[in-house]
Amino acid sequence: MGNYLTPGNSGFAGLFDSLEIADDAQFRNYLNRYDVIYLDMTGVIGETSMEDIIPYIQRNVTRELADQYPELKAVEGFTATLANAAETLGNKFIMIIDEWDAPIREAADRPGLQRKYLEFLRSLFKNSGMTSKMEAIFCWWGSAMTGKPRREKENTIAG
Repeated sequence: MGNYLTPGNSGFAGLFDSLEIADDAQFRNYLNRYDVIYLDMTGVIGETSMEDIIPYIQRNVTRELADQYPELKAVEGFTATLANAAETLGNKFIMIIDEWDAPIREAADRPGLQRKYLEFLRSLFKNSGMTSKMEAIFCWWGSAMTGKPRREKENTIAG
């Protein structure tokens, strides 16, 4: 999905030619139009402790954005840095979070960590200053959905 959305990956357009979606007029409108931030949450969990997941993501995404876009002004707040990136590029980001619920599963016995992670996701995607600058695609078990994480909709984390 990232290859479909990310600018400069036009070689992947042919990948969809034999599929029905290639005939949809909207398909070409989105092809290689958005910068993509891809997070594999099982990979993040493998790289850092459960307690450090959010700071790890913030540090590494900010560093990668700064490396990719030297003109980007990184600021103290993570969402503000993402907003600056969208404004600098003049385009919204797509954030793909593969296995988005892995930290919730792994912290099943630590509701405080689960809550912090969900609050982090909410800060990215429900923040009124970010909704026009970033879209979310949450993936799990080979499926994808857009919008809000399932657990957020159900509000299953008490407290």
